[in-house]
Amino acid sequence: MKKILSVFAAAAVLFGFASCSGDLHDKEITPLYIEGTCWTSREALEIVDDTTQKKTFTYEGQTGWDAAANEVHFKIIATPAGWTDDFGGSDTETITLAVNDEFKETHSRKNEGLPDTQHIILTGLDVGTEYTIFIKFTASKNKVEVKYEGPEPVPVVNMSIL
Repeated sequence: MKKILSVFAAAAVLFGFASCSGDLHDKEITPLYIEGTCWTSREALEIVDDTTQKKTFTYEGQTGWDAAANEVHFKIIATPAGWTDDFGGSDTETITLAVNDEFKETHSRKNEGLPDTQHIILTGLDVGTEYTIFIKFTASKNKVEVKYEGPEPVPVVNMSIL
């Protein structure tokens, strides 16, 4: 009788391992959110893969969030509402990105216990041009890195006659 029970127990364990995909153990990737100059409300980012999310937008000269001409200011947020888990500059300094630069690390209000995070600023934008913000998110560390891509800015030519 013990042998029969042992066989059934072994079969049950084997069947359990064979049928487990591991999906129950992995955290489901959820989108982060963006809020700032170009968005009238908080919007979810598009998930590219397990670590990358993105937001594509066309710059139309939007203003707000203290943005100067040819700039966009924003923050990345982990939740659809509230400001307890956002990513940006430190509590005293902004993060400024130029088009097609490498990823830059952000600061986390939650991880660092900051009273606030400062804006992430995109510079060198041209009106009517499409850009994509890429976010590298390490969920296990609640860490965000950011960059943006697009065409190089149109050079400003001084046509004044002296």
